[in-house]
Amino acid sequence: MEIDHFDPYVGSMQNKLIVALFASMFATVGCVSGDAGTGTGTGNGNGDGNGDGNGDGNGDGTGGNNAVCKTATAKFGTVTGTPGKAYLMKDPMDASAPPAVASSIKLNASSDLLVVSLFPGAGAFAAGAIKTGTFQITGDDADPQKCGLCVDLVAKASATGSAAMYFATSGTVKIIAAGTAVGAKYTWEVSNLTFQEVDDQTMLIGGACEPSMTSATYTGTLEAEPAN
Repeated sequence: MEIDHFDPYVGSMQNKLIVALFASMFATVGCVSGDAGTGTGTGNGNGDGNGDGNGDGNGDGTGGNNAVCKTATAKFGTVTGTPGKAYLMKDPMDASAPPAVASSIKLNASSDLLVVSLFPGAGAFAAGAIKTGTFQITGDDADPQKCGLCVDLVAKASATGSAAMYFATSGTVKIIAAGTAVGAKYTWEVSNLTFQEVDDQTMLIGGACEPSMTSATYTGTLEAEPAN
């Protein structure tokens, strides 16, 4: 299923930004759910004919759980990865408004993706335009429905979907360079991130898996919003 990310302006914009970011790598970005595993166990006992009996039984059970992390690892250390593009995205309701910005890093061969999206007028940028500085993920920015500083972890993205999507509910984001024009340098750092899983309606559902990331750095050049 397609990701429908955030409401209402942030939602449509975030969805468009994610699709634009990965259009060159993937046909779609979506969500699929895992199946629970099953487990079985057997035991046996034997006794001798002299009245003494000894017996033991052993059983094993193994199974999967759709609450476990679907990323390549639950604990990302300091990652480098492959930087993707950084796009400026205009507000469809107000072309004169400051643009939103999104960028990504492909973290590993499993195509786990870190996405940082910035929305003027929300969260850390509630006062207006996107600005440089060091920001804690807290308050509205820890809520996937309200964030202005939105950090997502997409698990195993591919042309047919993704295994899961996680949203950062704590950590630090440092915006080092953030222009508002095509060709401007765009740089950020993230550190000490923790994530919780979100469903396809972008509601936090938590669960046993809470991925973490020590740090990551992105440097790129802002590009215009790609044509539909």
